[in-house]
Amino acid sequence: MEERNTCKVCVTGGAGYIGSSLVKELLDKGYIVHATLRNLAASPLKEDGITFKELIDETCWTPLNFSNPYTKQWLWDYTESKMLAEKEILKFEKEGLEVVALCCGLVGGHTFLPYIPTSGGMFLSVLTQEKELYNKLKFLEDLNGKVPIVHIEDECEAHMFFMNNVGSLSGRFLCASSFVSTAEIGNYYEHNYPEFKVNQE
Repeated sequence: MEERNTCKVCVTGGAGYIGSSLVKELLDKGYIVHATLRNLAASPLKEDGITFKELIDETCWTPLNFSNPYTKQWLWDYTESKMLAEKEILKFEKEGLEVVALCCGLVGGHTFLPYIPTSGGMFLSVLTQEKELYNKLKFLEDLNGKVPIVHIEDECEAHMFFMNNVGSLSGRFLCASSFVSTAEIGNYYEHNYPEFKVNQE
C-alpha cells in the first residue's frame, strides 16, 4: 500500500493558468493542496525608463515611471501591484521567513482552463489580430527589450524545485527559457502555419 504524502502546500492564484497546472502537478505527486483564488514583473529597463541593462536577471525591477504607447492604466496598475507585493513579501526574509519569488516570463503551453489564458492569447495575437492582446505583447517587449517566454511545464517544475529546496534557496529568481521579439513570434507562426495571416508591424 502506497503511503500518502501529508505535506501541505498553499498555491496562490490556484484558479489561474499557472496555479491550476501547479495544483494538478502537486496533487499528482500526493501533496495536500490548499489554494487561494482571485477575481481577476521584472524588467531590465534602467531607472530612466528608456535604456536597458546589459542583461536581465533577478536584480531587474520595473521602473515605476515606465510608459509606452501600449500601456493602459489597468495593465500598468496590475504590473505595479504585482511588483510592489513582491517587494513587500521579500522583506520577510530579514525576519527569518523563507521566501522565494519566482518571476516568470510569458507562459505558454497546455491548459486545464476552459478558456485560452491571457498569456496564450498574447502568443496567438499575432495570428488572431486581437489588438488588446497584441498591445500587451508589445508592452512586454518594450518593457524587457524582448519577450521572456517559458513553457507551463518548466514553470511548474521551477515551483516544485523551490518548494522542495526550502531552506537552501531564498530570494528572487527569473524563470524564462528564451527571449524573443514579437517579430520572431510572428516569423515562427508564418513559417509553421503559412495558411494564417500574421500581424507583422
